[in-house]
Amino acid sequence: MKKDQTQNYHKFLMKELKSRKLAAEYITATIAENNGQAFVVALKNILEAKGICQASALTQAGLAEKMGISAAVLSKLSKKGVRQITIGTLEKIADALDMRLEIELKSRKAT
Repeated sequence: MKKDQTQNYHKFLMKELKSRKLAAEYITATIAENNGQAFVVALKNILEAKGICQASALTQAGLAEKMGISAAVLSKLSKKGVRQITIGTLEKIADALDMRLEIELKSRKAT
């Protein structure tokens, strides 16, 4: 992708992530994919869209601090995915993103 296309996409993404609904869908999708690296990028993008920080300048330790979690926990999430994330950690992340955590159990079988 060319630099100007990347910049245009980034502007588009920042505009879209100002919507609480779209930001929640974005972070939820990365959790569902269990892609730790995408999850960390999504966290950075949402914080940037909210005007909390400049994502490109944010280190993993800085991101962890903004999330209220340890750098070790964030590193583990980015490397191993989010399947083993605790509810407490999700609550901290949701708070940092100004979101509400909702947990829903669904039947595995089609009804």
